[in-house]
Amino acid sequence: MKERHNVFSSKNPTIFNDAKVLILGSVPGEDTLKQRALLNNDEYYSDKRNKFWEIIGNKYNCKDLKNKDYEYKKIFLKEHGIALWDILSYCTREGSGDATIQSQEYNNDIAGCINQHKSIRKIILNGKGKKIEWFNNYLKKNKVTISIPVISLVSTSGSHWDQQPPESREEWYNQLPD
Repeated sequence: MKERHNVFSSKNPTIFNDAKVLILGSVPGEDTLKQRALLNNDEYYSDKRNKFWEIIGNKYNCKDLKNKDYEYKKIFLKEHGIALWDILSYCTREGSGDATIQSQEYNNDIAGCINQHKSIRKIILNGKGKKIEWFNNYLKKNKVTISIPVISLVSTSGSHWDQQPPESREEWYNQLPD
């Protein structure tokens, strides 16, 4: 039986002129794209199993953030200096898991983004393993350096998050802007 691979592409960044932290995911998966179609929006981390909005909401005392519409969430991100984007501009994959990504040679211009938004003082990779590998491949392939800290945290994906110790949540809280 032949494997089915679909092309998945990144959306435009959710970024603001005064952003302090850029959080990078991989690229939206099948589950996220289904949620976006249901909600008729272009929301990052729209898969209900993903813990991203819960973590952000808890950090800043907005317990119901995950239930707000994306326009509200974007204002919330701006107020707290958080920008969102993806490492990959597009890739081929089967399903939603990063482990199924087959082709990842096309990256977003992260260095260009950092140069354009000088207020960004830290990059957080939403996940370890493959995201670190892809980020490092981007730097090497494009012969660029990033002069701000790059921190890799446990993925907020529901499939990964549920297996993590409580300290993972604290790591996220500690790395987000105050």
